[in-house]
Amino acid sequence: MRAFVAIELDAELCDALTAAVRAMQAAKPPLKLKWVTPEHQHLTLHFFGEIDTNRVDEITQALHGAAGRVAPFDISLAELGCFPNIYKPNVLWVGIREPNGSLRRLQKSIEAELVPLGFASEPRSFTPHLTLARVPHDAGSAVRRALGDWFVRQPPPTCVVQRVERIHLMRSDLFPGGHRYTTLSTAALAADGQA
Repeated sequence: MRAFVAIELDAELCDALTAAVRAMQAAKPPLKLKWVTPEHQHLTLHFFGEIDTNRVDEITQALHGAAGRVAPFDISLAELGCFPNIYKPNVLWVGIREPNGSLRRLQKSIEAELVPLGFASEPRSFTPHLTLARVPHDAGSAVRRALGDWFVRQPPPTCVVQRVERIHLMRSDLFPGGHRYTTLSTAALAADGQA
């Protein structure tokens, strides 16, 4: 099964994303985009790809160890950006702000627990973000450049703060109507962890 570790988003933050996406859609982007619906939003901390179902228990134990070293913290929506860059965007996203470093500590703690179990660390540096839309593969370079310029001039979502108190091991299943996500296990951050 395909699995990942994530922070689920609360209703207020999802509402802010929904309002921002609707405003962007109304602003008529220079090409048709594949928008991500709010119920499919989550802040990914580690992506496994395919894992064997019999490894869920050991991964869950690792997540409890990682979460137990970090205290609950707040995140908020931040600036807009594009991967790989604004000149050739493939993915349009909104960043996540957490000024105290707890989010990065949590992500590093998760990797520190998973690597000894044989799971590879993420190849790219951690850029906390929520994907808002994907660009069609067949879009040409000129329209991509126009899209990147258009996107970064859009107003970002309302700055909403969410308290992070737990992380989740999630399963992703692909159906004709899109992905369906199922929570396999949850690990709570520790009140006596590092703030």
